[in-house]
Amino acid sequence: EVAGVPRRELRLLLDLRELLGPERLGDLCACAAGGEGRLELSLIKRPPEQAMWLEVVASDGRQLAQAPEELKVDPEIVEAAVRNNWTAFGCVP
Repeated sequence: EVAGVPRRELRLLLDLRELLGPERLGDLCACAAGGEGRLELSLIKRPPEQAMWLEVVASDGRQLAQAPEELKVDPEIVEAAVRNNWTAFGCVP
């Protein structure tokens, strides 16, 4: 948790690029700073329901069928589901 917000609800962006996985922030900052010498970091909170469903479909893409309709068309959720199980794409309305 960061300031009482679960980690799964947080997104860290360097300029317009979301930092995912094992990327080292220090390495990315060194590369980005090489140009202008200035960085723009943003910490954005995603909705709790979206964060929960991202975790669910990332571990079992077939669960996309159980997601609320508005989340079945969320590009991040669909991508996570299809990465886990390509047949999840059949659940997209």
